[in-house]
Amino acid sequence: MFFTQYYLEYRSRASYMIGDEVTGQVVVVDPRRDVGEYLVDARARGLSIVGVVTTHFHADFLAGHLELAEATGAWIRTPADGERIVLGDVVLQVLETPGHTPGSIGIAVFEHAADEVPYGVLTGDGLLVGDVGRPDLPASPGARADEPAGLLHRSIRSAAPSSVDDAILDRRLHPDLGAAAVPVPLGVDDVLAHQRAGAVVLDTRDPGDFAARHLAGSVNVPTDGRFAETAGVVAAPEQQVVVVAAQDGEEGVVRTLARIGFDHVVGYLSEPEGALLGVPGRVVRARRLTARRLAAAMGRPYPPVVIDVRDAGELAGGAIFRARHIPLAELPRRLSEIPPGRPLVVYCAGGYQSSVAASLLRREGWTDVSDLLGGYAAWAAVLPAR
Repeated sequence: MFFTQYYLEYRSRASYMIGDEVTGQVVVVDPRRDVGEYLVDARARGLSIVGVVTTHFHADFLAGHLELAEATGAWIRTPADGERIVLGDVVLQVLETPGHTPGSIGIAVFEHAADEVPYGVLTGDGLLVGDVGRPDLPASPGARADEPAGLLHRSIRSAAPSSVDDAILDRRLHPDLGAAAVPVPLGVDDVLAHQRAGAVVLDTRDPGDFAARHLAGSVNVPTDGRFAETAGVVAAPEQQVVVVAAQDGEEGVVRTLARIGFDHVVGYLSEPEGALLGVPGRVVRARRLTARRLAAAMGRPYPPVVIDVRDAGELAGGAIFRARHIPLAELPRRLSEIPPGRPLVVYCAGGYQSSVAASLLRREGWTDVSDLLGGYAAWAAVLPAR
């Protein structure tokens, strides 16, 4: 049996190539959109990709089923419960496991057709290590929250898996990865022209580098965190995007955006450090406060409005007194809750999400916005919780 996992650490997602080395037939399960690695591995081992299986429609990235079918002629399907895919002596058997999405399936992998116990089970995000998949994603439109949760409960108790999303876009035909993942260099004047025309300037550098110098109106989404899903919070796939990346980091950024369906990345700022020095009138700094400076500001007659952009589950460890809680993922649609004309201070757990949120607020018109250096961890280290 040939069995290989392809894991994207920063997205916490896996795909698999499985098959029979005797017949040379393999299938790819839940492929990512850039399919080159599957093609190279199959070619190097003399294997033929004959099929593509999707365990469910993903809500946080585009799958590569169309790209693989185009490159290899492979069939694409989400098989029905009990169906067996025979690749020689290696057999895949489908298990219906609705809940994470209505049509979710698991795949039991048998190394030999006569085996009674499978080699393993691919759970398709239904069952995770120490956790289960979310039942509340957009892959379940129209369903009440308790319906998919109930289905998931039954699925994980009746099946026997063991540990070893844009869902709507994945249902539609979309362009092959192709040129969408090819970075195009742009001069700073071209970047500014695209920005004036409505493009989102996505600055993916470290928050400290961004704070020191960036194009006014750009949004900071550093690559050292949950980059792909955070980019999906501050921009939409149909929008044009210009990337500002650390020197020589643009290729990885553009490819990652393409993986989640951002097919309108018009280019990246070439040689960013030098380019920013060439347009001083368009370059600004971002204000960042220490915990002690924030505490002093909050003792004044007109204190800043403090916004906590952490997820709800993070609040159990404490929060800054009288902070308004608006999770980062909800911020773009809850801007009306933030008072205009007041100084704002944004904080998160450690400083990643707050840099994103503060830059988004500046782009949306708030002029006096700071983020808390070190996040709530820094605040709790020097000030008592209240």
